[in-house]
Amino acid sequence: MTPAELLDAHPHATVLTIDFFDTLVTRSVAQPTHVFAVMEERLVSSDPARWHGFALHRVMAERRARSVMSAVDEHSDITLDDILRELAVGMCLSTAERNMLSVMEQDIEVKLARPVPFGAELLAAATVRGMKSWIVSDNYMPATHIVRMAAAMVVAGQVMGVERIARSRPLAGVHFTSRDGYLAHQVYSSLREVDHSLPVPGYLEISRSITWRALLT
Repeated sequence: MTPAELLDAHPHATVLTIDFFDTLVTRSVAQPTHVFAVMEERLVSSDPARWHGFALHRVMAERRARSVMSAVDEHSDITLDDILRELAVGMCLSTAERNMLSVMEQDIEVKLARPVPFGAELLAAATVRGMKSWIVSDNYMPATHIVRMAAAMVVAGQVMGVERIARSRPLAGVHFTSRDGYLAHQVYSSLREVDHSLPVPGYLEISRSITWRALLT
């Protein structure tokens, strides 16, 4: 099914909501965690003793940050600052090192960013038809970073938080698409927690990591 055919199948849709990572933009590495390996390679080239094993430390710091957050509020997600706070403890980072790593991780993500052809074509097709398009991300990166990646990929649209979508109208007839069915379900469930008047979606779930669709009627 082409992007045009997908939109044709939902003629009453007025708004396209699309997940940013993996649906619209991906990375040139196989897994998101491989970004940390790229960082480690760059860091080790300047100081092997200090930065050897960085990628594993970064992965573990994110796990600890999520564990800490879930103990406080299981409905809240972490931020990059939360992760770096845990990483600073695990690696005894100075403030300067922590700031350097924050900038490096974001810069490398932008450098590795690649458009997902289907998602980009779908967004472009929706725009041509005059549909509103909302780009959503529940990623731990700050919104400014998502905008940088979108700009690097020449992606049109508005990046916004889940809670802001609930205040946008009209929502009836939204075609919600994500390659990750679990993520898509989480995002829309969060929307309904904010606004209980939102309709119960009808699901056509293929499988995780393959396009998941929900037509909100």
